[in-house]
Amino acid sequence: MQRADLEQVADLFLRVARPGSDESVPETAAYFERTTFGHPWADPELPALVVADGRQRITGFVGTYVVRMRLDGEPVRAVCPGNLVAAPAVHGFPPGALLLRELLNGPQDLTLVDTLGERSRAMWEALGGETASLGALSWIRVFRPFGLAQQRGAATQTRRGAARAASSLDAVLQAVARRVKPEALPAVPSTTAEPIDAAAMMAQLPPLTADLRLHPDYDAAYLDWLLGELARPRRRGVFVGRIVRAGDRVLGWYLYYLKRGGISRVLQVMGRDRDVGSVLDHLLHDAEAGGSAAIEGRLEPRLLKPLSARQCLFRHAGAFGFRTSKRDVVDAILSRHSAFTRADSEYWPVPPRRR
Repeated sequence: MQRADLEQVADLFLRVARPGSDESVPETAAYFERTTFGHPWADPELPALVVADGRQRITGFVGTYVVRMRLDGEPVRAVCPGNLVAAPAVHGFPPGALLLRELLNGPQDLTLVDTLGERSRAMWEALGGETASLGALSWIRVFRPFGLAQQRGAATQTRRGAARAASSLDAVLQAVARRVKPEALPAVPSTTAEPIDAAAMMAQLPPLTADLRLHPDYDAAYLDWLLGELARPRRRGVFVGRIVRAGDRVLGWYLYYLKRGGISRVLQVMGRDRDVGSVLDHLLHDAEAGGSAAIEGRLEPRLLKPLSARQCLFRHAGAFGFRTSKRDVVDAILSRHSAFTRADSEYWPVPPRRR
């Protein structure tokens, strides 16, 4: 992909992925330029890819988002394919499969994808990729069951009235639950928290990843860029990042999108085995106090036990895919001693919808 392709890529994305959207081609092209060419870890050996027809019209695109990781202290070059869009194939090899095959055959050590639907999973596996069953689950903690109605609708006056009624009922039930069964809601944590920044993340990354075999290998420039991108306005909610402490000791951090009255989406939870439960406690309390109806995230093996102990539910949400020739990398991915989160994946580099 070249910068000259941006306008065609943006137009294709809006036509295929968001038909009828009111987003413009220029603003979508600007987003792809920032997250593709402006990515601090952009690698000329691992470019985003396009496919064109005989008249040089772009008929497919896939972003290649580089992730620097470490396995047992050694560097691992990984990529995530994202924003895969393709016009319907008229004849020959489907553009989407062609792009994914080309990307998988690149020089990276590891290719990762966060959420594969059934159709994309079949294509992924046909091209030699593997999937992790546990990574196909997401977890959710519900705070306001009736409040979820607010996210579902407001398309008609009837729905708006139903949403207001559900919100009022939910508020009453919350008050009753706090008095009758306080354990049904997250307790006020004894820990404290402060806003996150790149310097704090860099300072705490070595101790927080000491238990892990495979983990991101951040640098300050990348984290500054990442936090800035995550903080841009999105319909998913308001970005929240916090460092969690017990006295002077840092326990970990969390990143998520807070959506008042809706489902908040978790991007990353970091903490050592002994402390990650306390980090989750602060996250759940923060989301509930912020007005979330529920909070959800992708299940990682290292979080299974602490999430199970905190009244979280689990559901199938699409497979977690990977491809590598290094079996020690596979062993690490499938164990509880790895951290690959939505903040590191293709989950978030998607052109944000207008509010």
